[in-house]
Amino acid sequence: MFSISSIFSILIIGLCAILYYRKISFKYIWRRYKHFFFTFLILLIAYFLITEAIFYFESIETGGESPLLELTSGEFHQWLLILILSGFENGLFPISVVGKFLATLAIYLGWVALGVSILLEYLTNIKIKKRMEGKHKVSHEGHYVICGWNLRTPDFIENSIKAISDFSNKQCRITIINADLKEVIELNPNLRNLIESGQLDYIKGKTRDVFTLEQANIHKAASIVLFADGLESDADERTLLRALAISRFCRNKNNKDSGTSKDAIYIIAEVNDRQFESSLLASDVNEVICTTEIGNNIITQTMNTKGLSMVLQDLLSYSDDNNEFYTIDLKIHRSLVGYTYDELLPMLRKYNIQLIGIKSVFYDKQNSAMEVIDREEIMERLKSEKELTRQFIVNPNKGNPKEYNYKTDGDDQLIVLCENGKVIKDVP
Repeated sequence: MFSISSIFSILIIGLCAILYYRKISFKYIWRRYKHFFFTFLILLIAYFLITEAIFYFESIETGGESPLLELTSGEFHQWLLILILSGFENGLFPISVVGKFLATLAIYLGWVALGVSILLEYLTNIKIKKRMEGKHKVSHEGHYVICGWNLRTPDFIENSIKAISDFSNKQCRITIINADLKEVIELNPNLRNLIESGQLDYIKGKTRDVFTLEQANIHKAASIVLFADGLESDADERTLLRALAISRFCRNKNNKDSGTSKDAIYIIAEVNDRQFESSLLASDVNEVICTTEIGNNIITQTMNTKGLSMVLQDLLSYSDDNNEFYTIDLKIHRSLVGYTYDELLPMLRKYNIQLIGIKSVFYDKQNSAMEVIDREEIMERLKSEKELTRQFIVNPNKGNPKEYNYKTDGDDQLIVLCENGKVIKDVP
């Protein structure tokens, strides 16, 4: 029979071999096998507690006659470690009842720790398997949900996680709803690692199924992205059906208590044909992006302004070398409240930030923490409260004095261009 020390040695050698041949990072090892470390830490604490307890009870119950008390501290630890690892007592054993119990417990302590580690590894494997199969229910809130899939989606996921995490300093959680991603996950190790780490959740199912939407906790999401899963018109029709199903579900969930019929979730939809825009907006979609139209417009503009495509590529790419679009919330950065667009330009340039536009934001009158996303309510409040005709003020001119002279309030947000999200933190 192998001793506990032999088993631990084999495990350590095996782990080192896996690290060497598979070139696995220590970050991954920590995330995947940290329960072994915590088990070892508990084992170490238990060892020292048992050591002190044996000394204590041998002293008070034997009147100092125990042979263990004649050992030095180093000799006692050597005796106890040999007892634990091999079961050999070397003719010494506690005399007190509690001491005998603790010494016997110490012999099996390593086996108990090994058993607990194996159990935790088994439970972890079950959890990972459920995540990979799309059966792990999402319980967190404020995540981002993706429906539909195309070749650009994996890059979109990785870029979004990096960009949002860098800006907010919070872990970006993304949930995918898809009928079957088994082959995609097998061929994409980055996606697999994201699912294992918990940054990416996969829910297997269709958006028209209420159970699937419940599993994704979709009504508690920060926003939803509907990708076009093809280039044909059928893909846009499927996107429209997804939008209708999600909107109906979220309205029933989020407006249940209030009895209202407002938009309940922020939805961004990708389409191939702009003719579906009006139908999508009517089904509670907040933003519609026609990627083919954008691409054609960029080509047309580049024909007239050579090099424009390279500028746009830099602006729309996430890397450490490029500037990116960010949002400055004036509820946090109060020093920027009460200024016009032209007054804000030089103020932000001091921080190497370029102002793009001012976004008017409204909050629910009953719940001041909830941002209004209903398009009709936003337009009504723009006219009645600010006398504006559009939510975003970009490069205003004197021909429109309402926009030109508009001064920011504490609920507004600034759309800016800067090197990274850390720069914004320097703005008071």
